[in-house]
Amino acid sequence: MHNALIESEMVVSIPVKVSLVEPRFLYEGDVYDAAVTVSSISDKPVSGTLVLVLSEPGKPVSSQMVPVTVQPGASVSHRFRITAPSFIPSDLSVISGSSSVIPSSSSVIPSEASVSLKAIFRADAFSDAVQVTVPVYPSAQTLTEAHSAVLLDGMDRDALLQHLRSQFVNLPASAATLREITVLDMVRDAIPSHVEPQGKDVLSLSEAWYVSLLASRLGVVISSEAAGGVEKSLLQKILSCRNADGGFGWFEGMHSSPAITAVMLERMAKLRDRGFEVPEMTSAVKYLDTMQFGAERPYWCGGISDAQYLHVRALYANVPFQVKAVSETDKKRFKTFTKWAKDYLTPGKKDGRGLQGRILEKSRRLLTLRNLLEREGGIALAQAWGVSLGTRAKLEKSMQADLLSLVEYAVAHPSGGCYYPNAVMPWRGLMESEAYAHALLCDLLSSSVIPSGASVSPAAIADGIRLWLMLQKETQHWDTEPAYIDAITSILDGSQAVLNTRVLALSGTYRAPFKDIKAAGNGFKLERKFYKEGTDVELKPGDPVAVGDKIVVKYKIWNGENRSFVRLTAGREASLQPVQQLSGHVGYGFIRPLRSGFVWGFVPQGYRNVKASATEYYFDSYPEEDTELTETFYVQQAGRFQAPVVEIESLYAPHYRANSAYHPALTVAGR
Repeated sequence: MHNALIESEMVVSIPVKVSLVEPRFLYEGDVYDAAVTVSSISDKPVSGTLVLVLSEPGKPVSSQMVPVTVQPGASVSHRFRITAPSFIPSDLSVISGSSSVIPSSSSVIPSEASVSLKAIFRADAFSDAVQVTVPVYPSAQTLTEAHSAVLLDGMDRDALLQHLRSQFVNLPASAATLREITVLDMVRDAIPSHVEPQGKDVLSLSEAWYVSLLASRLGVVISSEAAGGVEKSLLQKILSCRNADGGFGWFEGMHSSPAITAVMLERMAKLRDRGFEVPEMTSAVKYLDTMQFGAERPYWCGGISDAQYLHVRALYANVPFQVKAVSETDKKRFKTFTKWAKDYLTPGKKDGRGLQGRILEKSRRLLTLRNLLEREGGIALAQAWGVSLGTRAKLEKSMQADLLSLVEYAVAHPSGGCYYPNAVMPWRGLMESEAYAHALLCDLLSSSVIPSGASVSPAAIADGIRLWLMLQKETQHWDTEPAYIDAITSILDGSQAVLNTRVLALSGTYRAPFKDIKAAGNGFKLERKFYKEGTDVELKPGDPVAVGDKIVVKYKIWNGENRSFVRLTAGREASLQPVQQLSGHVGYGFIRPLRSGFVWGFVPQGYRNVKASATEYYFDSYPEEDTELTETFYVQQAGRFQAPVVEIESLYAPHYRANSAYHPALTVAGR
């Protein structure tokens, strides 16, 4: 009997079938036009009643019915209008004002309920039904609003706090609490985490050694082990990475690298110039000379540019330059170099100063000129590189011209400091990073006299850079960069006024209905705009949108600084479905497409996480100024739908954040 049942064929025929495509979620108060379809395979017309029942857990809320007749082999659709019920009060309330731990995420969906929709078709002889469950989320949102500012030495603290409190728009300023820290405290807090090397490579070891020496001068308490001679142990490990040729390898046992050796020479010179005892580095200098002129090597093996070489080599001007070209190739290379070096160090009038707006290269050349002029053996070294006939006068004139140009490029920062926009961005490297470039600029300008024709003191710019560097430490994750320790040492060389500078941050967390939330931001600004696909015309509230359309949502972002670890959370209306439903990489490198062609620019690259009711974007580094993210959606449901406001925040420094204003509900017509 069992086998007979398996082998038998059964055909089940239902004359009518009811179908309902439900939304993946709704927000309280959303108006949803539920499209219910009845299909018939009967050979005669079928008349009956189509019913839609809306129920909350445990009880029906409403029912609607309409008579329908379905022709043979056809289908009939009807739209039932329902409103998502409310379950949770969503009045404005302050949740937390704690500034010691600012929540790194907001509860766009703190809780949910659900409703069931049952569509029933009843005829005289037969019927069919389908039931679906739809989550309903509160139409309220939990957000943090924060405002911060820099309290410069001598400023009125009470007046600044009053100004910060006046910036709050979504919660009472009295509900926000204060976090306050000085620049010097930031430095002291950062130092202990760098005393223990992050790895066994020579860069990590030398950074830890560098920091342990600085800590002893600052009176920073590290560990008993560190206090018991860890500096000596670290130095031994560093020197074990130096090879017989004088150069340093990345790890002990690795071949020497010109790039690694150049970084080590620069670090040792900085410590030496601050009065610390450092190892003899003559053999490393000679290795660098040999690799720059007397050795054939593939372009990928870690070499440095001639400009970088001049900069590092001038730090050791007392080491005789004894490169002797032997082969014809070497002679040709050295002849080309001396011609380039002469033009680079003392450019003629017909060539201009060169380097255009390349700030790092300009400052590196200026520092090279200064070292050649001020260090023992510098003039002889410049002459060996091809500069002669009044060498000193030529170098001094060139240095003054570069200094005047460099001072003019400085840009005032809203914090009260100053910086050089895009000094190296977006290009980075061991000797090309923002931290490295600004630390170098700071050291360079600190002891410079005011050049003729300049309206501002280089020393004042240097203090402004120190302030900017410390604020970047607060907003950017520079801790892992080799140049981070250079930035710290530059800050510590600043005036007491800079070190007394404080960052004041007021923040509070609140909950409010979507419709009551206004745009707010600290360090960010954020807007959400709608466009029909293929047009540049913005959709305003009430503009016609229909099921089947494709719309583009643009998140327009302004960021006051380059910031680390930034997240954007964009909730969506229940009627919208992303065209790209897979999570993954987002960003287009360094080319931003425009309708009129292409333009070079830094476009943020990160990760896009698609969730049922929102899309999250994560960026490990987010650029300053204006950027734009876009997302394309299918319009799938008719009705009137609302969504949370969009948020952006730096998870590394959470008081830098913003939210958009509430966008009126999206009205969608059926087809």
